Amino acid sequence: MSRDALGLRICVVTDTYPKLSETFVRDQVAALSARGAQVSVVTDRLAAPPAERDGLSRRWGAVSLAEPWLRRLPPRLADRAVTGLDRAFAGRLRGYDAIVSHFGMNGVRVARAGRRTAGFPPLITIFHGFDVGMAAHDGTLGQYRPLFSAPGLLLTVNHPFRDTLVAAGAPPDRTRVHHLGIDPDRIAFRTRDWTGPLRVLTVGRLTQKKGIAQALAAMAALRDRHPGRDWRYDIIGDGELRASLEQQSAELGLNDRVTFHGALPHDRVKAAMQEADVFLLPSLTAATGDMEGLPIVLMEAMAAGMVAVSTRHSGIPELIEHGVSGVLAAEGDVPDLVDRLAWVLDHPDRLGAMAAAARKAVETSFNTDRQTDELIAHVRALRDARPRPKRNGTA
Repeated sequence: MSRDALGLRICVVTDTYPKLSETFVRDQVAALSARGAQVSVVTDRLAAPPAERDGLSRRWGAVSLAEPWLRRLPPRLADRAVTGLDRAFAGRLRGYDAIVSHFGMNGVRVARAGRRTAGFPPLITIFHGFDVGMAAHDGTLGQYRPLFSAPGLLLTVNHPFRDTLVAAGAPPDRTRVHHLGIDPDRIAFRTRDWTGPLRVLTVGRLTQKKGIAQALAAMAALRDRHPGRDWRYDIIGDGELRASLEQQSAELGLNDRVTFHGALPHDRVKAAMQEADVFLLPSLTAATGDMEGLPIVLMEAMAAGMVAVSTRHSGIPELIEHGVSGVLAAEGDVPDLVDRLAWVLDHPDRLGAMAAAARKAVETSFNTDRQTDELIAHVRALRDARPRPKRNGTA
C-alpha cells in the first residue's frame, strides 16, 4: 500500500457525514487515509453510528445541536449567529496542512471563520454542482468572494463550472478543474449480449435535473418505433417527482415495462448495474438552475460494462466521448434522445467496443487513484508555500 501522503494532516469539512448521496466524500476520506494522511472530518450533522465516529466531530462540538434552531431565525440574524459561532470555534480547524471543504457554501463558512484566526491553514474548496448552477441562476455567485481572496484553491469538478467562477471574479491561477473518480477495481466488468432483450437502468434522485420525465417520453416513443423489440426499464431512486413520474409512466402505457424501485443501498445498486445493459441519464438544467457536476453513477455504470446514454450537459461530455465511450443527446431534446436510443438498438455490433472504451476511460482518467494523487499534490504545494513561523524575531 502506498504511503505517499504519510505525515500530511488534512481536515475534510462538509455539512452531513456520511451522506448516501455523497459517497464521493467518504471515498475521498478513505483514499487519503490509505495513502498515509492523518484525516479528520468536521461536519454539522453526524450520520454515522457511534461505533464508526472515530476521527469525526461536529463543527461546534456540542453546540452544533443548536444549529437547526439558529437556522430558523430571520436570514440576516441567522447568518450573523452562524458566522459568530464559526469564528468562535475556528481554532478547532488549526493545526492542519490544509482544509478540504466540499461545496461552495461550506467553503465560504470556513473562509470567513479563518479570516481572523492566526495560523489558519490554507483552504481547498471543491464545487460539485448546485453550488455553482443555482448560484449562477439566482445571481448569488458574489457570496463566494471570501473564497476568492482566501489562501488556497478553488476546485471544480468540470470546466464549465471553472469558467463560471472565473467570470464571477475567482482568481484564474487558483481555480482549477479536479475531476472526481471511482475505484474501478471494485466494479466487475461484464460483457453483454446486445442482441437479446435489453435492460435499461436509471439511478438517481427523482428530481428535474435527472431528466427522467424526458427518459420516460423517449422510451414510449422507442416502443412505438421498435414495436417488436423487448426491453425493460428500471428506475432506482426516490424524490419529490416520484408520484408525477409514476403517473406519467401509467399515462404512457409503460407500466408493463417500467419499474420504480425507490431508493436502494449501494450494494443493491451495484448488483442492478451488473444485470442491466444500458444506463440512461438524460440530465438537464432544472428550472432552479440546478445541474449535474460530473455524475459518479455514470462512471460506475461505464466501469460495469453498460453503454451509457446521456446528454451534452454540464461536465458530462468530459466523461463520455460521443460515439466512442457512450452516446450523447442534446440536453432536453426528447426526439434526439429517441434517436440515440434507437441507434443503440440498431447497432448491437458496435456496443461491445463502446463498453470497453468506456471502462478504459474510467480506469485512466476518472480513477480515484489519479484524483487522490492530484489532491495530495495540491495539499503538499499549499503546505510548502506557507510562511514559516517566526522565531527570535526572524523568519
